[in-house]
Amino acid sequence: MNIHTHVPDRHLALNARRRRRRARSAAISVVLACVAAPNAEAAFTESVVLSGGQSRTPSLAMNASGAGFVAWADANASEVKGAVRKPDGTFGPQLDVSGTVGDKDAPSAAIDAQGNVTVAWVRTAPGSPLRFVVEVAELQAGHAAFGAPQQVSVGSNSGVGPDNGAFAVAPTAVALPGGAATVVYHQGQNVYENGRSSVSGASFGAPVKLNTTGTSGVAVAAAAGADGTVTAAWTDKTTFGVDAATRPANHADFEASEQVSAAPGGGAVAEQVAVAVGSGGVSSVVFVASIGQHLGAIVTATRPAGTGWAYSQPEDVGSGGSPRVAVDSGGHRTIVWALVSSTDSGVQASVDRSGGTDEVPLATTGAGDPAVAIDPADDVIVAWVLHKSDAGVGTAVIQTAQLAHDASHFSNAVNVSSSNENNGQLVVGGAGSGSTSFAWTDFGTDFSNPVIDARSEMPEPLTAVAPSVDTTAPGITVTSPTEGQHLAQGRAVSSAFTCADETGGSGVATCAGPGTVDTSVPGARTFSVTVTDVAGNSSTKTVNYIVDASADTTPPAIIITTPAEGQHFAQAAVVASAFSCSDAGGSGVVSCRGPAAVDTSAAGAKTFTVTVTDSAGNAGTRSVHYVVDPGGTTPTAPKVSLSGGASLIVPSSGEVSTTLKCVGTSSCTGTEALTVKSGARSRAARSKTKVTAIAKASYKVAAGKTAEIKLKLTPAGKKLLKKAHGKLKVTLTITPKNDGAKATTQTISLNSKKRGARPRPSPRSRWGTSLQRGTSGPLSARVAASSG
Repeated sequence: MNIHTHVPDRHLALNARRRRRRARSAAISVVLACVAAPNAEAAFTESVVLSGGQSRTPSLAMNASGAGFVAWADANASEVKGAVRKPDGTFGPQLDVSGTVGDKDAPSAAIDAQGNVTVAWVRTAPGSPLRFVVEVAELQAGHAAFGAPQQVSVGSNSGVGPDNGAFAVAPTAVALPGGAATVVYHQGQNVYENGRSSVSGASFGAPVKLNTTGTSGVAVAAAAGADGTVTAAWTDKTTFGVDAATRPANHADFEASEQVSAAPGGGAVAEQVAVAVGSGGVSSVVFVASIGQHLGAIVTATRPAGTGWAYSQPEDVGSGGSPRVAVDSGGHRTIVWALVSSTDSGVQASVDRSGGTDEVPLATTGAGDPAVAIDPADDVIVAWVLHKSDAGVGTAVIQTAQLAHDASHFSNAVNVSSSNENNGQLVVGGAGSGSTSFAWTDFGTDFSNPVIDARSEMPEPLTAVAPSVDTTAPGITVTSPTEGQHLAQGRAVSSAFTCADETGGSGVATCAGPGTVDTSVPGARTFSVTVTDVAGNSSTKTVNYIVDASADTTPPAIIITTPAEGQHFAQAAVVASAFSCSDAGGSGVVSCRGPAAVDTSAAGAKTFTVTVTDSAGNAGTRSVHYVVDPGGTTPTAPKVSLSGGASLIVPSSGEVSTTLKCVGTSSCTGTEALTVKSGARSRAARSKTKVTAIAKASYKVAAGKTAEIKLKLTPAGKKLLKKAHGKLKVTLTITPKNDGAKATTQTISLNSKKRGARPRPSPRSRWGTSLQRGTSGPLSARVAASSG
C-alpha cells in the first residue's frame, strides 16, 4: 500500500493556490456568463407530501430504470415508513417498514437493478440499560409489503462478540447485483458488516468486523458499484485518520482495512466521511481533514480497481464541511461541500473530468447541506438548502443545479421546494434519461410538525417505446399460493410472486397481484397476477388453491430411521440420514426438513431433529438421540460376573441371576441368553448338534452402572437340568444392540439348588448323558442328547 503524506513547501503551495484561484476565477466568470435557464427538456412533477407529522431523516435510493424508494423515521408511530418512487416520477402510498417495537431513527434505503428494496435503521431496544440495535427489512420486487424486520447487530443479552451490548448506530444499507445486499454500521469500538446472499428474501449473515487495526469512530459511510465492489470507510479514533476496507467484485470477504488519510503521527485529524464507487470498482473516499495549520480541508483518496489506495493532498478550499461525493461510469468524481468562512458561505463543487478538475461555486450567501448524485447517463445533479429571509420570516428553500454529461457548465440554480417553508435534511437521486428525485424534511413555518416532501424531475416529453419492437409479454412466477395447495379457512397467508421480462425486452412496467391469499370462504379459489411491460404487452397467471372449511390442526407425522434412538456411531463416520413425513387425511405436507447427514464430527451425546409443516400451517418436530464414540473406537459389550464363580445356582423358582456391568460411554442395551448344545455322541453325527435356548432376558443398563439381570428357565431348560441330574455346562451369550459392539460368550455351569437322588450312571441313557462320579462334590455332566 502506497500512502503519500508529503506536504508541499508552504511557498510553493501558496503560489500553486494562487494560480488555481486565478484559473478558477476565469472559469467561474465563464460559467456565470454562460449559465441559462434549466434544461428545457426536463420538467418537475408536483411536489407531494409523503408522510404524516413528526417525520424526519429521509433517505432516497434509485436505480437506473427510475424505480426508487424514500424511507423516513416517523416519531408519532415510532417506526420507519417509506414510499415507492415509480419510474414515471410519481410516488406510491405510505408503507410500513419496521414495525412499532421501540423508537426508530436514521433509516438508510438501497435498491437494486431488479427493484428489491433494503432499508436499515437504528432501534432503541428496551431494557436496562437502554441500548441501540441495527435492524433491516426488505421489500421484494413485485411485492406490496415489507418482510419481517431482522436484527443484524449483536444484542446485549446474547453474550457474543467483543462489542456485545454496545450501542449500534450509523447504519448504511447497500444494494448489490443479483438481489444481494449488505449493511455497514458502527458498534462499540468497531465497524461491522452483515451481508445477505444473492437470493432476494434470504436472511442476513452474522456480523463481520471490518477494522483490522485501531478503533473506529461513529463517522461511517459505505457504497457499492455496478459491478458489486463494496467500499466502507470510517474515522479511526486511534490515529485520528480515516480507514477504509474494500470487497472487490466477486469476492466473498473484505480485504484488510488500511489507512487512507495521513499516516499515524502525522498530525491529521479527520471527520465527516463520504464514499462513492463507480463502475469497474473505482472507489473514492472524501473527508474533512485538519493537518497542522491547515484546517477544514476537503480531502479525497482514490482506489482504482485492483490497486491500493492513493492519498491526495488537501486542497486549499477554505473552511469546508459536509462533503458528498459521486462517481460516474468513467471513474470521474464530483465532490460538493458547504463552504463556510467569516465572510462567505455557500456550496462549492469540484468536478473531475477528462479536461481536469474545476472548482465551481454553485450558491453563496446562506447555502449549505449539499447533496450530489450522478445518473447512468453521467449527468451530475447537485442540490442544496438556501437559507434566506423574506419579510422577517426565516425560510430555507431546496435548490438544484445540474451539469449534463456533454456540457461544460452547470445550469442556473432553480427552486425545487416552495419559498415559504423551512426545509432541510435533503437527499437526491438520479436515474437514466434525466429522471431525478429530491426528498427533504419540510419543517413548516414554525418547526412544530415536520413532514417529508418529495418531487421528481422528468424528461419532457417522455420517449415512447414502439409496441412493435417488443411483442412478448413478461413472465410471472407465483410461489404462494402453490397450485392445488390446501389452506385452512381464516388462515393469514402472504402471497409471493415475481415478474420478469425476456432478455432484450422493454422491461416490466407493472406487476400486480393481491398482497395476501384470500382464505375467507371455503372451496376452490383462484389467485391471479397480471404483468405489463413498457411496450404494452400484458399477461396473467392464475393459480388454483383450496380453502378447507374444517381446519386442519394436526401436524404431519415424522418417521426417523437413521439415526435410531440410542444408536452409536464412530467419530467422523459418514452416515446418511433417513426420515420421512406424512399427513394422512390432512392438508398435505409442505416441508419436511432435517440434516442430510448424521453429525459425527465430535464425540458425545447428540440430537437429530426433523421439522415438518403442512398446508394448514401446522408444524411438528421430532428428535432422536444418538452417541458419537470418541476417536472412531468401537463400543464394547458389557461384562457379566457370577456370584458363584463359574457356576449359576438355580433356585426352586427356576429364575437365575447374573450381575451385568455397563463399561461403555453410554447406556448398554441388548439380550442375555443361556443355551445348551446337544446331539449324537458319535463323530459322524456331530454335524447334527443343535442349540437349545433354555433362558433369555433383555437388559438396559446405564453407562458405568451395574445391574442384576434375571433369566427364567424355560420348561425345556428345567427338563434338561433334571435329566442332567442337577448340573449342566451351558453357554452364556451377551448380545448388545449398541451399534458396532460384538457379542461375547462364556461357558459356565448351571447347578440345581436342590438335587435329587444320584442315579446310577449308564453308558448311554435316552439323553446320552455321560456321568463322571467323584468321591465328593457336585456332579458335572456333558449333555449329548440323541435324536431319540
